[in-house]
Amino acid sequence: DLAAHDLIGKRLGITVQSWLGAKRADSVPLARLVSAADPEEAVRITQAALAEGYRGFKVKVGHHKALDAQIVHAVAQAAPGAFVWVDANQGYTLEEAIRMARAFERCGVTLFEQPVPMSDVYAMKKLLSATALTIALDEAAMGLPFVIDLIRREAVEGLAIKVSKVGGLHYARQMCDLALNAGLTLIGSNLMDAPITFAASVHLFAAYGMTLPADLNGPQFIAQDYLAEPLPIRNQVAYVPTAPGLGVAIDEAKVRQFTLPLP
Repeated sequence: DLAAHDLIGKRLGITVQSWLGAKRADSVPLARLVSAADPEEAVRITQAALAEGYRGFKVKVGHHKALDAQIVHAVAQAAPGAFVWVDANQGYTLEEAIRMARAFERCGVTLFEQPVPMSDVYAMKKLLSATALTIALDEAAMGLPFVIDLIRREAVEGLAIKVSKVGGLHYARQMCDLALNAGLTLIGSNLMDAPITFAASVHLFAAYGMTLPADLNGPQFIAQDYLAEPLPIRNQVAYVPTAPGLGVAIDEAKVRQFTLPLP
């Protein structure tokens, strides 16, 4: 899918963002993933990220349930004015999610990503009525039919878009259109993709005008990549590549360097 979009853009001499039909923005602010075992570690991660220029933080919760509220509060206190949201990756029961949502509200959090199991539509509907937080889907946003069903059942307010998870830009574009037409909040995310899918995601997220910091965390986990030129990131804001297609070029020598021999 990404190769096809890259080729189309290069043949037409336009960027993938232009091919997608809109240019609502030319950049996407990035978020720092905060996965910490205790509030002290969360503060260290947040302070280091602030020094690097991050102004958005996605805090992983649901693993250390007794400390989750303290961890989120620590991040919010360490990064005043930043956008902070939480992601439970289906880690809570309905009762836990309602209790934690109220605690997160007191921390100034406004968005709660996939708090309960994706199959528990009843829990998602009950949670929506129990909190002012925007409840966003992640694991549940696997494909159009299920998301359409959740929209019809009024069980969702936001959608995390991951290019890789839905099978590429073609389906991710459909998901974005569906979300906007339904009045859902769009947030950008990924599966630690880097760097080709990172570039594709930036084209898509900017085309759809996503203003919230995107969880495009791939580069923070790798020491070096295989691009001929680095991704256009400045002060933790990713800019849409301006060259035709995806706008990134592969350094074949680096690819050979990183190749592992098979037995």
